[in-house]
Amino acid sequence: MVQHFTPLGPLSTWLDHSIEVKAATAAEVQRTGMMAPTTRTGRRSKGDRKFVGFRIATPKADAMEEIAKAEGYQYVSDWLSDVVEERLANTRLHAIHQQDELPLGRLAS
Repeated sequence: MVQHFTPLGPLSTWLDHSIEVKAATAAEVQRTGMMAPTTRTGRRSKGDRKFVGFRIATPKADAMEEIAKAEGYQYVSDWLSDVVEERLANTRLHAIHQQDELPLGRLAS
């Protein structure tokens, strides 16, 4: 499929200078092996993630943003992730999971 595009600008300037662009169909891409560039921009993947969201009072959110910036974080979510990771590292999860069941059966009889 061939589409013609005319660059923006005064019409008299561009009347004879249209650009021809050929859009490849999916079949053409598969047949010829043409692919989009694989270079990516932005942050690197950090692996499998799960969204955890919450609301917090505005003054506290502003304070979190200030602390994150002061500690060199570009994103507050990265700072929060590290804070939670540190807390989890210092919590004895095995003690939480090994809590004994309450003897409700004995108390009810």
